[in-house]
Formats: sequence, structure tokens, C-alpha cells
Amino acid sequence: MSCENSERKIRNSNIELLRIISTFLIIAFHMRRYNYIWSSKPIGYIFGTIFSSWGVLGVDIFLIISAYFLSESKFHIKKVINIVFQTFSWIILFTCVYAVYSYIKLGGGQL
Repeated sequence: MSCENSERKIRNSNIELLRIISTFLIIAFHMRRYNYIWSSKPIGYIFGTIFSSWGVLGVDIFLIISAYFLSESKFHIKKVINIVFQTFSWIILFTCVYAVYSYIKLGGGQL
């Protein structure tokens, strides 16, 4: 096999690094929002507020970069069908788990 015919993917490390940073900002946002960290001390509250405000920007950056990577790939209907199937499978699974949990929590008599 010759090297001339094979296509090599060129990695754009800068964009991937920005995507990783935005992921950490999103995680920090959720940790602050649900009081996992930074809730008891004043200095922690200040840092938590700063990280949580940057988390909103992290979501936007992550979505834009993901769309950029998707725009470079070819469209395949099989991928769309696979994503829809997986999404509905998870929805059905979580709905069943929630129904069983609610049934047990309510004492087994009311749904």
C-alpha cells in the first residue's frame, strides 16, 4: 500500500485542547450548581462563582467545536438511525427505572 493513496487525519491540537478546557468548565459549573464543592468557605464561594459563570461559556464553546468536527465528516443515514435508536432506548430505560422507583417510593399502591 502506498502512502500517496492513504489519507491521514491531521489533528488540530489547539481545538481539541479548547474542547477539553470547556469540558472542565462545564464540570465545574455543575459541581458549583449542585454544591458538591466550594459551598462552605467564603473564598471557595468566590472561586465557585467564577468557575460557574465560565461554565455557561464552556457549553457554548463545546457545542461550536462539536459542530465543527461534525461538519468535516460525511453524512450517513445509518449514523442518524443509530443515534435515534440509542436515544429512545435510553429514554425507555430511564422511564422504566423511574416508574419502578416511584412505585416503590409510593408504597406500591399508587402510580
